Amino acid sequence: MNRQQIREQLQEIVKEILQEDVTVEETSRFDRDLPMDSLAMVELGMAVEGVFHIEIRGQDLDGLKTVADLISYIQEHGGK
Repeated sequence: MNRQQIREQLQEIVKEILQEDVTVEETSRFDRDLPMDSLAMVELGMAVEGVFHIEIRGQDLDGLKTVADLISYIQEHGGK
C-alpha cells in the first residue's frame, strides 16, 4: 500500500472518529489541524490497528504528531 492509499484510509477513519468532514493531509497535526484529543487518538490507534493489521504501542502512539508520522509508522510495521 502506498502513502496516498494509506492517507485516504486515514481520512475515512478520522472523519468517522470526529464525525465531521475534515481534510487529512500528510502535514496535518493531530492536535492542531485535526482537533483530536487524547481519547480520539486512542480511538484512532485502535482503528488503525484493525484496518492495517498492526499493533501500536501506547508510547509509540504518543510520539505520532502528524499524519505523515502515522503513515510512516504503518509502512514500517508492515501495515496492509
